[in-house]
Amino acid sequence: KGHILISPTEQENQVVNKDASNIEVLKFKIKETTGYENARLTNVFEIIDIETGDLSKVTAYLKCGDWQTVLGKDLNNRKLFAYVINWPIQANQEVVCSVIYSFNNANAGDKYRPCILYNSGLSFEGQTTTKYLSVEGAPIYGAMTVIETTGEPNIVVDLLKTDFGRVKVGEESEELTITVLNSGTENLMIGTITYSNTTDFTIVSDNLTGLNLQQGESGFIKVKFTPQSNGTKTLKITIPSNDPDENPYLITLTGEGFGKTGGGCFIATACFGNYNHPIVKILRQFRDKYLLTNKIGISFVKWYYSHSPDYAKVIEKNPFLKFAVKISLYPIVLVAWLILKGFLVPLVLIISLGILFRYTQ
Repeated sequence: KGHILISPTEQENQVVNKDASNIEVLKFKIKETTGYENARLTNVFEIIDIETGDLSKVTAYLKCGDWQTVLGKDLNNRKLFAYVINWPIQANQEVVCSVIYSFNNANAGDKYRPCILYNSGLSFEGQTTTKYLSVEGAPIYGAMTVIETTGEPNIVVDLLKTDFGRVKVGEESEELTITVLNSGTENLMIGTITYSNTTDFTIVSDNLTGLNLQQGESGFIKVKFTPQSNGTKTLKITIPSNDPDENPYLITLTGEGFGKTGGGCFIATACFGNYNHPIVKILRQFRDKYLLTNKIGISFVKWYYSHSPDYAKVIEKNPFLKFAVKISLYPIVLVAWLILKGFLVPLVLIISLGILFRYTQ
């Protein structure tokens, strides 16, 4: 049975004028991956524009290789569609497709982003078997296209999701990128960005603070969700700028931490300053794999949790004590790492054989 794969191609956000024409707003590839038989597109080809720009100001068409057609519009559901019969794709062939917009007096600041959200938006069947082929690859997101605002700066934020979902305590999410674009004809000046919660969220990079963005230029912030305890966590990002009607621009990100059943590595965290420090992670992994799997280890962990928070508070406030305890932890961490990696027994055996060989000479 044949199989169809859709895949995106790299695109960048763009700012265009209100009457711009022939603007490529979505680009993707369609490929029959098995080489089993030729295929043909049947029924409806469906595109959904997930932004808020006025689609009545748009004429759209779909171009795939040498074939193209005008896209109809369902304004209420923001759908673009083409009724297609027998458009062919050869076995193992790859075709590059584009969605093209032309604007007619579009509104300043309007945003557009056509996407293929569902695999069911494309229906292919084999030309020989006439059986429907499986399709995968969705969702495919287009770049964001913004109509320019004349005479002033205009801040536009590109953020497809604001919820990181559920992440286990002590682990980290995938990186989320927030892109800020100036769609105005005047320069957009970004001030110092502030973050409300850097305990449960890690600001991987801030390439935006202090930027002076010309029209079409952008900067970005990259964030990870790193929950330190169970429950819903929130990060509020405040972006000050000289935008006349959206200053400051506020972004709220959320995520849920789960899975924490005990305390943390309080003393190690106090010494190294971060629950997600690599050394603290090694100690947590050793705890989970070797201490919490037997009665003696569980008893030790319970004792540690009942006493270590008070010790950790004292250590955190005393730089000399923090340094001394940190030095003393390194041998413990080394042994824990060797055990986790399965290196300890071979290492002890090699050392023992070396000592034995030396004293038998």
